[in-house]
Amino acid sequence: MDIGFVWDETKYQAVRKKHPVQFYEVVSAFNDPNGFEAPDPSGYTDRWLWVGQTHENRVLSIIYSEED
Repeated sequence: MDIGFVWDETKYQAVRKKHPVQFYEVVSAFNDPNGFEAPDPSGYTDRWLWVGQTHENRVLSIIYSEED
């Protein structure tokens, strides 16, 4: 099933070591109707910040970019 998300597996594994979160939970945060989106605060023009609540009731802040 294509869920519309693509990720770098190597980076994902590094993130999982640092933060105890699974990919499916990150995806669920994007479904939060009260989520917040803003440009990446570190100044990268092609990245965004999303803050949303997951189906596990955790609030995640996610830096992401959009692919063509």
